[in-house]
Amino acid sequence: MVYRLGLFNAGRDYIGGRTRSADGLDLGAHWIHGTDGNPLAELCEKMHLELHLTGGNSTYPGGPYRIQFYDPMGPISDVSRDIAYTTYQRICHDVHEFEENLRARAKGNDMEEILADYESSLTLADAFETVVRDRYPFLHRSQAAREDLSRIRWHLQLECRDDLGEDAERLSWWYHDAAGRTEVFQGENACVSHKQGMSALTTALAKGLDIYKADPIAKVEYGLGGKQVTVTTRHNKSHTADACIVTLPIGVLQKEKDPVIFDPPLPAEKVQAIQRLGSATVNKVFLEFDRVFWPQQHYAFAYIDTDNFDDSSVSAGAVGMARDGKPAAYPRLLINYYRALGRPVLGVVCGGEDGRRIELRTMDENRDWVMRLVRRLFGPDSPMPKHVSATSWGTDPMSLGSVPCMPVGTRPDDVLVCERNHHSLIIWLV
Repeated sequence: MVYRLGLFNAGRDYIGGRTRSADGLDLGAHWIHGTDGNPLAELCEKMHLELHLTGGNSTYPGGPYRIQFYDPMGPISDVSRDIAYTTYQRICHDVHEFEENLRARAKGNDMEEILADYESSLTLADAFETVVRDRYPFLHRSQAAREDLSRIRWHLQLECRDDLGEDAERLSWWYHDAAGRTEVFQGENACVSHKQGMSALTTALAKGLDIYKADPIAKVEYGLGGKQVTVTTRHNKSHTADACIVTLPIGVLQKEKDPVIFDPPLPAEKVQAIQRLGSATVNKVFLEFDRVFWPQQHYAFAYIDTDNFDDSSVSAGAVGMARDGKPAAYPRLLINYYRALGRPVLGVVCGGEDGRRIELRTMDENRDWVMRLVRRLFGPDSPMPKHVSATSWGTDPMSLGSVPCMPVGTRPDDVLVCERNHHSLIIWLV
């Protein structure tokens, strides 16, 4: 039996959706997390695309031990860095243990309602702060200890904002990592070391396929009982097939104004699950210079602003928000793209509230925000960039976000309900 595959790239005039590169810079998908047995790494090898190994894991580009950490006093010692990271890992273990103990205590007694309330209302930040307060009270007892706590919280917010795309204060404690549903591959992280970036992979995969671009989907009509599916575009062009795999971003599936119409309507259970999920935003700002004036050996530079933090909660200035709720004075992490691209480029990757604020600023304001950190780390005489660019995935009408996430109020099976096959429709959350 021969199958013919057709791909609709919504309203994009390029191939790849949120996998897009411009002049070698990856605006969306960038890192391949773990290269051992990872099908993406194997595809790159098959397509003869060179990979640049960065090390680290899904949160840390280059790994926590390949990042140079700074605070207002200058570079942080390896000892201080290691203590903060080890303590953070220990607190995360205790948070999971707290959850397991609570579940065990709730079984077969009157705590079921309390457990359900925790599931529906407790954020990851709440759980983290509860464990810190109860098991690590010494972290509040002195100025030095509070600065240690700010370094620990930095790791939590980096993992939440830049890996999961949302702030710890908005993510569900119980299910915050359920939207990923990803297999964890071993080996180093990598990125495509190619002038096309990750777009080189999507371009190679697209060869020989029928791909319809620059014509958004308006309606999906699917027959009950396995009958064929008809997809109609905004330009009133129709295409019929035996089945349809829907990879519309969660933000597009959720939108109320001018939505994609499913006929017949999706089941109420599936619609409710889609609405409970979150659409997280991760954005990037790139600064390209005439020359490299920063240390070339480090893949990234982290800044922990211990001068401006409120030690009462995880939403402190040291992890990205000023104590009065205004935007952080500095980004948290500066990435050295020279290591992978051979070009004098520095950039930031920001999720959650930091990522959303990038879309509210002008390009000059984003440049100045990143340059504050550049000059804090590398000196006040650091030159201005010759070119600045930034992404806006949250307001892009074809994405309305970067990745799905699990905010407070989601249920453990929401992702499974969304992706459960429905007659000739298959919905993948991407």
